[in-house]
Amino acid sequence: MFYAGITQDDETFCQVQSIFEVSTLNDMSKEDGETYEEYVTMGKFRVEKEFSVASIVYHPDFLDKNTHMGKMHLEYLQYLDKFPEKKEDFLKAVKFLASEFAKPVADDKRYEYKISAAFTKIVLAFGLSGVLYPSVKGEGKGFNIAIDPSYIKNKILRLEKLAVWRLQKRNKNLFIEPYLYCETFGNDGRFIWQDAKVYVPAMEAEKVLNRES
Repeated sequence: MFYAGITQDDETFCQVQSIFEVSTLNDMSKEDGETYEEYVTMGKFRVEKEFSVASIVYHPDFLDKNTHMGKMHLEYLQYLDKFPEKKEDFLKAVKFLASEFAKPVADDKRYEYKISAAFTKIVLAFGLSGVLYPSVKGEGKGFNIAIDPSYIKNKILRLEKLAVWRLQKRNKNLFIEPYLYCETFGNDGRFIWQDAKVYVPAMEAEKVLNRES
């Protein structure tokens, strides 16, 4: 699958959330006063053609943290009103699925997401393109998406630019700053990297992710 974050109102939040999803420094617990460094490469894609995904938008701990999720969940409840005899069963099912997608899992135990993976496989079999779900590491304030990777090959998602971020962690504080970026490509698709050029104060990741959605 192709995994990405979804920009809602704040692109910076989406970028930091995506970094948290892949960074190994984030979970590092050393407090020895040393500075540890890591680099993360991130691409920005533009949707060239609309497609449909299944949305996992019911988790009681996340609904108040994400206004977009709250609205989507309300629309789903209104839809279920058309099927009063099945509404309770549907809610039990989506609550269970939401808990599976939202549970924190250690990197060496990724197999614990097997129910989420099985559900996504069923979704694809029914003709949808993937699954939209709240970010666990972003505490539900942002969304991730998992879609069929052929959408990249077929240019339904078009790569616009890339950026390399430098991460530095000292004790419990993780700082992020721009390092390189690419917004032009060679005829062979080669990335043409440039220095960030402008100075941007390093962001403290926790402060960005803890902002209200």
